[in-house]
Amino acid sequence: TLAAHTESIFSLHFNCTGELLLTGSYDNSAIAWDLATGTPKHQFEVHSAQVLDVDWKDATTFASCSTDKSIKVCSLTEEVQP
Repeated sequence: TLAAHTESIFSLHFNCTGELLLTGSYDNSAIAWDLATGTPKHQFEVHSAQVLDVDWKDATTFASCSTDKSIKVCSLTEEVQP
């Protein structure tokens, strides 16, 4: 299950390798899930409001948009900057 989110999931997408699932939630976070283990690999809390959509750019970089009227680009290989 995707129990790391505390609110409803609004968007989800698999990465191009099929190893990760990216979810965006009304709890203001985006989570990259390791599909082999079913656990969160990375959790991003870069928005101040609900995450409406998430999508991958490549295997490790994604964008998320929120009702806070912002778009954030995050990478699984770099430190997250709020």
